[in-house]
Amino acid sequence: MVLIVDTVQVEEKHAEEYLDLVQRLGVPMMTEAGASFLSCATGKGYGEPVDIQIVWSFPNHGEWNRIRKTLVLDPRWHEYGSGTAPLCITGTRRFLYPTMFSPGA
Repeated sequence: MVLIVDTVQVEEKHAEEYLDLVQRLGVPMMTEAGASFLSCATGKGYGEPVDIQIVWSFPNHGEWNRIRKTLVLDPRWHEYGSGTAPLCITGTRRFLYPTMFSPGA
């Protein structure tokens, strides 16, 4: 199994808008393309930027290539990117692999 961990930082005033886009567009689009949605977590801003982490899984990198091709051909992908990109201060995408002692590994 491979995990994609997307971590973004948004201004506190944009956090709910970003989360709405993830729930309304990102989750349905990614799951229909074949990725499994594992979690979405957020910090509290308290007047500071908010961190948002979204985790997806898929069996292997070959499957990721198929998912990615499906996404690029989906018009919602471009709507999602156009909506989320301006809200982000910074962000990272990491491919991670569960350790042998992780649950479900």
